Amino acid sequence: MANVDPAFACVIPDTPAFLVWRVDEEELVPVPETEHGTFYRGDAYLVYSASEQTIYGGGRAVRGPLAVHIHFWIGSKTNVEAARVAASKAVKLDRFLGGRPVQHRETERFESPRFRSYFRSALRYLEGSASQSDDYSARMFLIRGKRRPLIYQSPAVAWEYLNDGDAFVIVTERFVFVWCGRSANGLEKIQAVRLAQALHCGRTVVVVASGEEDRIPAAAKEVFTSLLPLSKRAVRSADADSEERHWPDRRRPASEVALFVVSVEGDEVRPQLVKTGDLSQGDLVPDDVFIVDVGYVVWLWVGRRAQQEERAEGVRFAEEYMKQTGRALNVPLCRVVDGGEPAEFRSLFGVWVDSDEAEEAAAAVPALGRVAKTVAAKFDAAMLHNNTALAVETQLVDDGSGQKNVWRVQDGEVVPLDESRHGVFRASDCYVIQYCYRVAGKDRFLVYCWLGACSSAADQEAAAVRAIELDGKLRGRAVQARIVQGEEPPQFFAIFGGKIIIYSGEEPDGETERLLLHVRSNRRHATRALEVACRASSLNSNDAFVLRDGGRVFVWCGKNSVCEERDAARSIAFDFCKDSEPLIIEEGAEPSAFWDAISGHEEFDTTPRATHQVRMPARLFHCSDASGKLTVEEVADFDQSDLCEDDVMLLDAWDAVFVWVSVRANRAERRRSERAALEYLSRDPAGRGESIPVYRVHQQAEPPIFTGFFPHWDPDFWAAQPSWPVVKQAVTSPTASANGSDESDSCTTQRPENTPVFPLEALQSRRPPEGVDPSRREDFLSDSDFSAVFGMTREEFQRLPQWKKMQKKRKASLF
Repeated sequence: MANVDPAFACVIPDTPAFLVWRVDEEELVPVPETEHGTFYRGDAYLVYSASEQTIYGGGRAVRGPLAVHIHFWIGSKTNVEAARVAASKAVKLDRFLGGRPVQHRETERFESPRFRSYFRSALRYLEGSASQSDDYSARMFLIRGKRRPLIYQSPAVAWEYLNDGDAFVIVTERFVFVWCGRSANGLEKIQAVRLAQALHCGRTVVVVASGEEDRIPAAAKEVFTSLLPLSKRAVRSADADSEERHWPDRRRPASEVALFVVSVEGDEVRPQLVKTGDLSQGDLVPDDVFIVDVGYVVWLWVGRRAQQEERAEGVRFAEEYMKQTGRALNVPLCRVVDGGEPAEFRSLFGVWVDSDEAEEAAAAVPALGRVAKTVAAKFDAAMLHNNTALAVETQLVDDGSGQKNVWRVQDGEVVPLDESRHGVFRASDCYVIQYCYRVAGKDRFLVYCWLGACSSAADQEAAAVRAIELDGKLRGRAVQARIVQGEEPPQFFAIFGGKIIIYSGEEPDGETERLLLHVRSNRRHATRALEVACRASSLNSNDAFVLRDGGRVFVWCGKNSVCEERDAARSIAFDFCKDSEPLIIEEGAEPSAFWDAISGHEEFDTTPRATHQVRMPARLFHCSDASGKLTVEEVADFDQSDLCEDDVMLLDAWDAVFVWVSVRANRAERRRSERAALEYLSRDPAGRGESIPVYRVHQQAEPPIFTGFFPHWDPDFWAAQPSWPVVKQAVTSPTASANGSDESDSCTTQRPENTPVFPLEALQSRRPPEGVDPSRREDFLSDSDFSAVFGMTREEFQRLPQWKKMQKKRKASLF
């Protein structure tokens, strides 16, 4: 260890830590924790993160191996030498830690989601270098980001850097101005105020609306106009490219994800294309080095048997590839080693078998099937809502004992289905299922659209319309789910007693018809019986089959079939029999009558089925289609506060995709949300396709199968979030009085002027009328309704402490 850089003396292998260094000439200088998240554009930085991973299973969590990442960050004005030193130090730190960490090259404004997740409160970009900073000159900052803000220092305080689509903070010696563009987002304006409060240091905070600069108090106006003369005012409209810059993620279609193998001849790096699309883990050969180009990020994978020189090169091979292919140098680069791949990399492949270390950690968790089988009979809604980790693991909201209504969609017509036919489907049709269960005395609803594999587009549309109508009747309280035949989730099976039957055409109603049902159970204690071609080649040694030939019924049990499949096959067979019992047959002991009934012996699949279950952590994405094309930005290390009420959020749980729709979303946005999920899946590099179950979850009506993915879910979180008018009032009231202004923005004791009035029932709805701030519903009550609901006047209400206000609003269902 004699050659270890002295800066790394504080790094203890296999111990959680988070450290930041700044490059100062040839050395690394530690950055104090109070300055984490602040980066100077003229500097380069090294960031080290070793964090504990948590693996969920069996309704509990176990500690997995440390996730170790090394990032070197390059600013837009960093010189070549500082960038070289940062890259070199990253390689040395990696070598000190045994070559196992994931290495990242980060560039200003195009950092990876993981990097940004380290700095939840803010990621701040400052001009110049830390060694030359000047804290006493006037500065201007642009704020972007509704939950995790990005703060950009402008080159100067000038009108040319302002635009009407954003919020800005201007820091002067006496005042801190929050300048808000005409179309700036309310959440970003709140973030701007928070920055101003953090920077004020005794200065007065002044909120300035675009176009109202001449209305601010005289003393503040004098300072403001000395920096930004109103005679030179020229504010650009909302930046046409602001969304493009805010959404750096450009996912390539799955078919365009490229895999290259890297060869080195002398100093020349030669990437050779191996394939595009449909990547599998077997494509990665342990003796070689590979590049995976996803578009928004370039991965370098180093095999465990690659030459030592190749393993020690850091991200240089990827940088050479970028130069040769003309790629933008701001695209993030990540180097991973064989056996230490993070989830972001593994999710690019259709099936990924974890390394021995991860498998051992996962083995400590009860397998999903064992959990479901052991406690299925004990599940109830209250238990699963209290143990959301178990709800997530099993994907169940209850034991399926609630009430259900089923409709079949055929030729565009929606017809109620008789209860005796519940659980029986036709591949040519679509079905709508409404399921009701109770939690704490309240009804909760699931609405499924089941799409048959051979159903028409018209029937699928009719089913979707019916589901939307049902959700409307339920006042937006239902969780909607789009289910494609063959991808039914566990709760769907539970509703039908753990077993469904799918016929390829018309349901047979006579004993003369021959049919063969393929009976298969998954690891979640659910059985599907699917009609297949009635011939021996349809058989499979891994499953059970039911054969009906006139009045004779056979149950054929493959040698690898499990008890659930055999039991389900027997149950179906007995339903077919009237005056006799089915003949149970083991594979290899078939009588001639069986082969005669199935039209003779043929070869069939006898290969044991792989039982590996893909385990991927859930990932949250922020979606936008402002540019006319879906763009997604991952939110790493997410929690409930990252669910942004102004946008569509997408939670990818691998086996299912959840679209979270806020109460502010209008009808068009709700319709677009499902299309966003389908487009996201269509571009999935792992090739999962659009058949994955898609759930549409409404804000404040989230089921435990969704909330369990978020640590410390708080059902009252939204009610406690301040709106922009409230924040503005809180900030500007002291300022106005301090400057002798006649105008006051303090909390009003009367209903705000020009505010429309709505009935109490409309304001109590989970989706309040358009234009109503869900966190300020009481403002839209008439004075008489306000007094009747709260038992006091507005003036008395305003004098209450905040917690007491929230308590009364919750009691009145106005939160």
